[in-house]
Amino acid sequence: MNLMPKKQQEVILYARVSTEEQASDEHFSIEAQLNEMKDYAKARGWIVKNEFVDGGVTGTRMDRPQLDAALAMVEGNECDVLLVHELSRLSRSSIYETFNILENLGKHGAGFASVKEPDFDFADPSSRLFLTILAAMNHYYIDLLRMHTSKAKRERARQGLYNASFAPFGYQHTGGPKDAPIIDKKNSKAVELAFESYAIGRYTYQEIAEILNNEGYRTSRGRRFSKDAIAQMLRNPFYMGKVVYRSHPTSETEIFDGLHEAIVSEELWMRCKMVRDSHGSSSRAVQTAFRVYLLSQLARCDVCQRSLRSQGSDAGTYYREMSYQRGNLDCPHQRQGTRTDLVDPYVDAIIEGIELPNDWLEEIREQIGEDEELASIRNKRQRLEAERKRVKQLYIRGEFEEDIDLYKREAARIRRELDNIPTYDQLEGLESTIAVVKNLHEAWGDAEPADRRDLLRLMLRRVWLDVVEDRLVAIQPKAFLYPIFRDMEMLEERELGYFVPRWSEDRVGDLLTFPRLDGVVRTPEQGVAVPFVLDSPLKLEEGKRIAPGVSHALIEQRKTGIAAEKVYQIITPERPVLPIDLRRWPQADHEPISPQELLDLPHEHMDMLITQYQLWDHMIANQLPEDLIAQVWGRMKPGGMWYLTELLPQDMPAHWVYRYFPSSWEWVKAHTWHLYMLYNRLQSQGFLTEVKRHMFYQPIALRIAEEVASSRPGLLAHLSDALYNEGMAALQREIEEKGDDFSIGSEFNIVEAWAQKPIEEGE
Repeated sequence: MNLMPKKQQEVILYARVSTEEQASDEHFSIEAQLNEMKDYAKARGWIVKNEFVDGGVTGTRMDRPQLDAALAMVEGNECDVLLVHELSRLSRSSIYETFNILENLGKHGAGFASVKEPDFDFADPSSRLFLTILAAMNHYYIDLLRMHTSKAKRERARQGLYNASFAPFGYQHTGGPKDAPIIDKKNSKAVELAFESYAIGRYTYQEIAEILNNEGYRTSRGRRFSKDAIAQMLRNPFYMGKVVYRSHPTSETEIFDGLHEAIVSEELWMRCKMVRDSHGSSSRAVQTAFRVYLLSQLARCDVCQRSLRSQGSDAGTYYREMSYQRGNLDCPHQRQGTRTDLVDPYVDAIIEGIELPNDWLEEIREQIGEDEELASIRNKRQRLEAERKRVKQLYIRGEFEEDIDLYKREAARIRRELDNIPTYDQLEGLESTIAVVKNLHEAWGDAEPADRRDLLRLMLRRVWLDVVEDRLVAIQPKAFLYPIFRDMEMLEERELGYFVPRWSEDRVGDLLTFPRLDGVVRTPEQGVAVPFVLDSPLKLEEGKRIAPGVSHALIEQRKTGIAAEKVYQIITPERPVLPIDLRRWPQADHEPISPQELLDLPHEHMDMLITQYQLWDHMIANQLPEDLIAQVWGRMKPGGMWYLTELLPQDMPAHWVYRYFPSSWEWVKAHTWHLYMLYNRLQSQGFLTEVKRHMFYQPIALRIAEEVASSRPGLLAHLSDALYNEGMAALQREIEEKGDDFSIGSEFNIVEAWAQKPIEEGE
């Protein structure tokens, strides 16, 4: 006889109330729901493990944070029963959504119960079988619903009615479901302009998008028009008074007369179609030859992280940043492109540097784990998934209210770790790729361009490019190849799966597309932003008496009709004063000030401000750089210009400091900005912003690196003693091995920014 006590069932409660219900006199209060559910659970001997409440949320929405958190517990097998007050609390969206939830419960062995609907009590294990029946009914219902919906939609189209919930741009819904959309007088002008411009035959989709954007038009979502939005608009028969019905993307399209008023004539629409057809029917003999792009589908902008478009022209082939064309204005490198023949050689050098031992597969298995340990990878992935759900639940409960950035960092860390864990299937599939990758070194040189591209897609996930300086910033291989890339002399793993090139002195001459400086062989008397920038290369050309960046700021400001009278420059003992010869601006006066004196200036007092590494000083002092931006904004006159030079350590992952003090990278990621953040923080404050990032390659002698690090400057002071001493020991070991005059490659950047406070209309 089994004398073990029966395990009590653990239940989680879910309650919901909408805004309308909160305002009514009906008995829908959260407290009432929870109290009745607790009594229900107590009467059945259930243990209440957790409570989830969505307040002010309609049941027609399925994206409810607390419902998501409750279902996450179900999926994590952390409860036995989900209990609601009544079925409508779970979903009012559709029976389809309700079935989906019940099906999910059945999959994970959880029961369901409702206080007000005893017929929906599936808490007993024997009755949970019905959940699987509901799942089957769900699929049947979906198929049936699709069939009836398809019939209904076709009938609506036949009657001239539009089927979508949102009217096309240029129209608006004002009546009921049987009323046709009416013309939006303002936006319909944009539609007319687009069709009339395209019908001329001289404009591309992108050029028409620019025309509309420059006229001040925006999409229904308030974004700039992209070429894809224009293409969709010009292909839509709705604008000539027609409605379209197609039951499936591959089925035949039916066109019916619509009840709505046309914005463009049928003649104009057809004229645009003829232009479109003529663009697509060029003879193969005169079409551009098909091009193969080595980094197609892999290349990313290192600033905004978006994918780069492979694009050809008469001048050559490019990887181009397309944020602007896609309706985004947040990338400072928008509309810039790097030539493929300048960056592809970086990839060639990395691939040629791969040395695969005969037993490389065994090495991977040794580093990742053999059979039993290999199986544990799946457990590690499940653990991270559970951790992600717990962090999300803590966020929903408000545990991160005082530090939202901490939640974002934790969520990003878990996501990175999940992305970079080799899946069990990947590891098991190594046998199928070994024949290709093992002979890669020998095959690469003789491979056709398309084969090289396909090989890279087999090996890599992403390649980050700097489209302005024409350089490869970092690569991310497929997870199962991490061990091979970790063994490469020319790569350093800055963080999990993020590999940056470490170019030696004998390779940079063939590859480098950005400036190479003389090596550092002595310690500078006055460091600029130690340890990252020892001496600024942005110096005056011979015969010049004013810093080029300052001159550019004065010229740009004068274009707006503002004549600078007072030019302030923040001076600190650590950095040299920028020379400013104002003879071409006789009305202007140069006045050096300290950082504290800046705060004492009156509101809207400055015509121009010049700073060097002040945002970096704020970051390294654990102060918010946003505060400095706000202070400058408040003291700047409308039309005033701020010229700043800055240091962005996140944009120089190949700097020598990270090689010996790898933990400093984590500090930099957590406490400093990169170019994307700088550009958009200035923009969000209201400044009209232009930025330029200068990259430099500069080798440094090991003894100089040791001298610089020994004073523990800048961010090195933020490392713990243990981590700092560990880095110094690694540096000294390298000196013992290679000699103190041995030079190592390193890269750093200096960013120039020109931020102008706009002049309001009427000023």
